[in-house]
Amino acid sequence: MPRPKRPAPRDYSQAWPTARCESDVAEAVRLFAVALRRELGDRSTRQATERTGVTHTVIADILAGTSWPDAETIGKLETSLGVALWPTLSDGRYPGSP
Repeated sequence: MPRPKRPAPRDYSQAWPTARCESDVAEAVRLFAVALRRELGDRSTRQATERTGVTHTVIADILAGTSWPDAETIGKLETSLGVALWPTLSDGRYPGSP
């Protein structure tokens, strides 16, 4: 029996990516997408692919909130862009964690 499809990150937000998500995990992905968009600036997703090695469809899906980025994708994007994109507090905890 197939597993039920889990909701996409944007399903936890009233207005992706501007409104906070109900789920802390989806909120981390939303903040990641916002940071990624900021770092890409005016670059298209295809231009970002050339720089990062992450396919333009994966980048577009992250920005749209339709997929959950995996660790390899997060690592490739952060390494190639030279910036931390995953949200953390100064003490290394995720916002909303105990």
